[in-house]
Amino acid sequence: MQNTNMDNHFQHILITRFNVKATRITKDKNQKPVLTDDWMKKRLKLFSNYCLPSIANQTCKNFKWLIYFDSETKPEYKQKLAELHQQFPIFYSKYVIDAYQLFDHLKTDVLSFTDQNTKFLITTRLDNDDALHKEAIARIQKEFSSVLNSNNNTSLSKSADLNGKKILINLKNGFCLKIEPRYELTHYSHSSNPFISMIEILEGNQKISTVLSEWHDNFLNQKDKYKVVQINDGHYWMQIIHSSNVVNNVTGWPFMRVDVVSDFGLEPSSISFNRTDYTGSFMRKLWQSFRRRLNY
Repeated sequence: MQNTNMDNHFQHILITRFNVKATRITKDKNQKPVLTDDWMKKRLKLFSNYCLPSIANQTCKNFKWLIYFDSETKPEYKQKLAELHQQFPIFYSKYVIDAYQLFDHLKTDVLSFTDQNTKFLITTRLDNDDALHKEAIARIQKEFSSVLNSNNNTSLSKSADLNGKKILINLKNGFCLKIEPRYELTHYSHSSNPFISMIEILEGNQKISTVLSEWHDNFLNQKDKYKVVQINDGHYWMQIIHSSNVVNNVTGWPFMRVDVVSDFGLEPSSISFNRTDYTGSFMRKLWQSFRRRLNY
């Protein structure tokens, strides 16, 4: 498979685990089992309504998108995925038995998008129910170029591997969009979030790790192994908060500008906020912040 980023000598790949079996995750935050028919139907709807449109809406098209599915996914869901792919031919479906097989195949799958001219690999996490700002891919790649040109234009290899550390790019700021039982939008910052990206050197080294090699929260805590570059400008991601999230709940400060969702491929007119609810949410957040400051 040919590398579409020949001029830049890098390949950028989004990686999404859709319904792959994992022993550590069996229930959602409400203690309901995951990977059931009901779960799959809801996830396909979330994927179709939020995640997929946001990736199709990217201004930068220089990337690939690998999505991993359970090999036992029912034919009716495979048909739905095939229909989505026909409408949005921007992702590559891979079917695996479980998470162990995913990791066994991941490196080969990723490297299939590279060739002898590919010097660098960027891998980015994306959950199937979340969304990216239309400039997110472009912003990650802009920061990648900045990293390579840092340190007085030292060699590319040295720039991407500072004293043996792998470099990660973290889009620090984003939104939470709660969609049930009513809409609520907040904004917040996360220094090692589920949208993080990893830069790796391929030249002379095919032993890649990918961004899935660690749980996203772990990168920041291993400063001997990783250097995390924070992007502080803009809000480049949106977590969708719903009843079947595994762990996510609404976090951050209330945000009233509904028009921002258009930058994530969503239609603002389809979302409405109750100002009374927002006033209550803001006051609760203010009180929580005040209590923390007082150590109460």
